[in-house]
Amino acid sequence: MRWECGKMILLHGTSIRAQQPFFLLWGEMPAHEKKPPRRDPRELPFQAPMALVEEALRALPGRWEGEERTISLFLPPESGNGGKPVERIVRGIALTPEQALPFLAWLPERRRISKWLTLGADTRFWSRAAKFALELLARQRFVPSVVCEDGVTYQGRWLPVIEGEEDTVRFAQLARAMPLVCRASNPRPGGGIPSAERLLHDFLRSTMDAMIRRWITPLLGMWPKGREELWRAWLRSLVTGEAIPPEAARPPANLGDFYEGVQNWIDQIRPREATGFRTCFRLVAPEVLESDGTERWVLHYHLQATDDPDLLVPAEEVWKSAGETLCFEGHRFEHPQERLLADLATASRLFPPLESSLKTARPRFCRLKTVNAAIFLREAAPLLRESGFGVILPEWWQEEEGSRYRLGLQMRISPKEGRRGGRRLGLHAVVDYDWLLAVDDEPIDPATLERLTRGPSPLVAFKGKWLEIRPEEVKAAFRFLKMREGIREKPEMTLAQLMRLAWIRDNAILPLPVVSIRPEGWIEAFWQRLMQGDQVSDVPTPATFQGELRPYQKRGLAWLAFLRRWNVGACLADDMGLGKTIEVIALLLHDKERDEPTGKTLLVCPTSVLGNWRRELERFAPTLCVYVHYGAERSSGPAYVEAVETHDIVLTTYSLLIREEALLTAVPWDTVILDEAQNIKNIQAKQTQSVRRLEARHRIALTGTPLENRLAELWSIMDFLNPGYLGTLAEFQRRFAIPIERYHDARTAAYLKSLIRPFILRRLKRDPEIVKDLPEKIERKIYCTLTPEQAELYERVTREQFEKIARSEGIERRGQILATLTRLKQICNHPAHYLKEEGPLPHRSGKLEVLVSLLDRALGAGDRALVFTQFTEMGHLLQRHLEEVFGLEVFFLHGSLSGQERDRMIEAFEESEGPQIFILSLKAGGTGLNLTGANHVFHFDRWWNPAVEEQATDRTFRIGQVRNVMVYKLITQGTLEERIDELIEHKKSLLDTIVTSGEGWLTEMSLDRLQELLVLDRQRVETDAWNEEERESIAMP
Repeated sequence: MRWECGKMILLHGTSIRAQQPFFLLWGEMPAHEKKPPRRDPRELPFQAPMALVEEALRALPGRWEGEERTISLFLPPESGNGGKPVERIVRGIALTPEQALPFLAWLPERRRISKWLTLGADTRFWSRAAKFALELLARQRFVPSVVCEDGVTYQGRWLPVIEGEEDTVRFAQLARAMPLVCRASNPRPGGGIPSAERLLHDFLRSTMDAMIRRWITPLLGMWPKGREELWRAWLRSLVTGEAIPPEAARPPANLGDFYEGVQNWIDQIRPREATGFRTCFRLVAPEVLESDGTERWVLHYHLQATDDPDLLVPAEEVWKSAGETLCFEGHRFEHPQERLLADLATASRLFPPLESSLKTARPRFCRLKTVNAAIFLREAAPLLRESGFGVILPEWWQEEEGSRYRLGLQMRISPKEGRRGGRRLGLHAVVDYDWLLAVDDEPIDPATLERLTRGPSPLVAFKGKWLEIRPEEVKAAFRFLKMREGIREKPEMTLAQLMRLAWIRDNAILPLPVVSIRPEGWIEAFWQRLMQGDQVSDVPTPATFQGELRPYQKRGLAWLAFLRRWNVGACLADDMGLGKTIEVIALLLHDKERDEPTGKTLLVCPTSVLGNWRRELERFAPTLCVYVHYGAERSSGPAYVEAVETHDIVLTTYSLLIREEALLTAVPWDTVILDEAQNIKNIQAKQTQSVRRLEARHRIALTGTPLENRLAELWSIMDFLNPGYLGTLAEFQRRFAIPIERYHDARTAAYLKSLIRPFILRRLKRDPEIVKDLPEKIERKIYCTLTPEQAELYERVTREQFEKIARSEGIERRGQILATLTRLKQICNHPAHYLKEEGPLPHRSGKLEVLVSLLDRALGAGDRALVFTQFTEMGHLLQRHLEEVFGLEVFFLHGSLSGQERDRMIEAFEESEGPQIFILSLKAGGTGLNLTGANHVFHFDRWWNPAVEEQATDRTFRIGQVRNVMVYKLITQGTLEERIDELIEHKKSLLDTIVTSGEGWLTEMSLDRLQELLVLDRQRVETDAWNEEERESIAMP
């Protein structure tokens, strides 16, 4: 069938607990659709027809086979129903656990599947739970058991084993993230809402049991016919799911004994942790220079407190204790000797070498040969951890990587003979290089390596370090040596290219990872300082600098000066308000006061902060000659060239750079500085292309948000600073962006961070050395309600715009969607804003009433406030209304003001007797301004970009602020604004992964994703009691 115009569907999934459990898939249509007729008032009001549900399932990647079923569910309440679950009759497709697990596991992570299909929060949750179940199955985290649910019938069942720290934590995270609708939809017999933990465990149990039985069903063909012994009947039940026949036991009463025996067996292989302590194994390596395989390792036994893993009770203390209780450093251990012996017996089944120590009455440790120690490290330790034991390994052993000391390559870099100017070229200098086999920083010759491989154990000692010799690495090493002998002339490489080879371990050029780097000559000094970050040698504050630098700003100056000296591009990415401007001004003065002559500097910035740069330069560096290339009076032709030659620094804007690119690129600049460098994040944008054509010896980027949305933006800034360092954009996307953004690859993110760390300096306000210079910032989200007038307008616009969107295509569709978003946000602000009315304003907007109330309190305390809005029309309405309400002058800064008017407002507001309320357009006043006179910030409407909002807040929360800053974000509940807020919170995670805390991402969304914002999830807009329970983000590895 074809999708009907506007027939959107929200696909729900409910795990039904019953004697024969099943999973129900059912659909719901948006509230703006025409409500279908109902024969029973208990029927779900916007139940999707079964034909639409089936069509939706066919659009999904997983296969499904099920039958239609109608059942009664208890769902979250409708508005105004007192918060109690509501009984609804729901029709859907019922899947057996065996069908449900693969179907759910195949579902994509994203919420929006297509323009007509959205996955509900419950369906997405069960999809994540299904993936967890499959992972447990793949790792064989299950045991055979016997269950007796009615007290009479015994059945073989496969049960999940949630043991070990990692699985326990993930299970708890999943349970906490379960949307309340998952629980309310499936009440226990007799009423009440089951716990999330119980529901999740039942889902894992039913789906894993069904899949295991499906996989082992072929074993039935091997079964002998005739009367079966009890254990064979149990095995058959584990395969078929049928009950164990009573006659299999002789006498039948023995079935109960058999059940108890199986439970006892399960308890033995699953250590109990409810006592507050567990048995822990600590491996100690022998200290030897070289290994011959006969060394003795010691595996010590301890009791370990589960609430304090650092608290270890040696076995010696356990055996010294008298009585049933051991007291040790404030902890009580009940029956410690019995527990230790029982656990050692259990652990010996996982690691048989322990049995030798159990021959003594009071085992304290076990001695191991190196070959057994290798088995313990690689195989037994993970098994013991998964079984609930504590394991402490030598610090040089890493759980996934093995020994920290690995066979690899040592890269030696030295200045190129016959090449001049290497120092001056810095990263772009062509250098000499060589490769040696090495373990950590110790070279190893082929003969020694061959000797080490002859030992009985893959674990060997080399010069006092234990390493794991892997056959594939040894083969690669000898292959590399043979290949190197056949190369007569090495290809020329720059220092930047070699650095990339060293840090990108999964490259296709080198057969082994680079484990150490040996720079020589001038490269050694450069390398050591480059790795120190802002801990480089101090430089004195310039004598002509009219101000005082804080300690962290002095370190920033020293870091900038160091990279400038070596012609390495630098990105100063300090948090907003920490003083990037004055650090750069100090650097310019530092260069001018040095004996070495420097050329001219071009500083490019947004138009909104051009005046701020001019004022700051005049204030802190009056000895610098500054030419502002902007406005109608700007120079051109020979006059421009003369102006550049007679000034130290030229200020201009991004927009002017595009128009006068030929003029500005004709000058050979010594330094190009980009302020708000996120303006070049889009590599295809005209201003980015114009910036990249500027020639300069040294480049600096200033930005509080080096990464806003996508890693390609980071690449654009880094490629401007140090061209070619991160490879081409295509290479960067393949190697870094796709693994990190799509697959959340933490290892690749760490590699990228190590690559960019020397060239990006980022200090945050929450850093210990910074926070002491700042007051506290307190953020609150204030949820406002719609007035009846607003609600009616909202519903009408949604309905009308959906019809237009359904009839439009391409660019017209995109325009219709964006227009819809704007209109809905205007309605949330005030009906007069949407209707383009002058008034009246009182009592027509819930948000405006809240703003007036909060401002009244702030002004009553003698405080001053900033109010940000993204709409100029709304700013004018607010200005007039607030002036009428409070009888005070209210400033409004927006993009239509001249530079003189802007400066006058800012200076007047910062005066002690200045206005108490300052309204600012988010675009015109969100960056580059210092407004520390205010200590209250109101975001009247929400912007799509968290970084833009934070930059706006930072106009007052910055160095120089001496009071606590209150930040209020006004959100109209149950509307588009709540969805914006969810998106803002989701977007914040990517930044911290690479560099830390992005606009343009709204327009870069797909139409489906944009349209999703208009489809209100009715479960999300109900009462707070339900919304607090639902969490969309689940921590999965």
